Amino acid sequence: MYKIAILLSTYNGEKYLNNLLKSLKSQRKVLLRIYVLDDSSNDNTMNILKNSDLDLEILSSSGFRDPSKNFFYLLKNVPTNFDYYCFCDQDDVWLKNKIIYSIYKLKSENADILGSRTYYTDKNLKIYGTSLFFKKKLSLENSLVQSITGGNTQIWTQNFHNKISKLCLSSPASHDWMLYQIAMLTNSKFVYLKKPLVLYRQHENNKIGANTGILNLIKRIHSGLRGNFKKSHNQNKNHLFNAISILDVPERNKQIIKFFFEAMEDNFFLKFYKLLFVLKIYRQTFKGNLMLLLAILLNKI
Repeated sequence: MYKIAILLSTYNGEKYLNNLLKSLKSQRKVLLRIYVLDDSSNDNTMNILKNSDLDLEILSSSGFRDPSKNFFYLLKNVPTNFDYYCFCDQDDVWLKNKIIYSIYKLKSENADILGSRTYYTDKNLKIYGTSLFFKKKLSLENSLVQSITGGNTQIWTQNFHNKISKLCLSSPASHDWMLYQIAMLTNSKFVYLKKPLVLYRQHENNKIGANTGILNLIKRIHSGLRGNFKKSHNQNKNHLFNAISILDVPERNKQIIKFFFEAMEDNFFLKFYKLLFVLKIYRQTFKGNLMLLLAILLNKI
């Protein structure tokens, strides 16, 4: 059986945590060890974890107040001898074949990392939709301006884990985006599944919610116009250049990264030309590309 390390971040998760743990216990044909970093919960989360009959280890209480920072800590501190690794959110429910099906796809395509779509559910797990299906090619140029799959769907190999665990991880914009970028940067194979494997619960306390609907589109446009696109790129710059310095990165990819961040410092006209016509960065959807164009026009990238 395959040995799987589950990287779980928790914070005041008593309301939905039992549902998640039950779905982890139901995973087929795999041996799980769950590594938890709790973000100083003040509810019943810790008791639920300690009373679980799963193979579970609580590393510490972080106080980061940031799930991505919790996941970065886990990436650096879990053992490196597992067959596969997964991120895990406290309020989701995994379909019972999530892990074994993902492993089958990874092995059949000789891939390094996989992410899938999700089912969107309300707080009571009633399914009302699925995440967007992206049809454009996965590439380094796409990864510079977009994360492709949620961390709650991602699974990666021991070999890929050994790469990312070497990085100096301070505060990338997000853990799932970072994995997509490093995969593309190192020419690792990323499999994107059309099939949803996770019930992604939407509720009032979600740190990051579904990327659908007019309201969420408005929120993302507003976020971009406040300069969050630029902030994210500055955060990602650290791990991208760190990866170039310590990992085996093709020369072409090194030049793309250097060109991208040099273009970010140019005047508007040069930036516009270099990013869109020379480098040809792109997002996966028409709306996403409109947002990207608007951000460039308003110098918010």
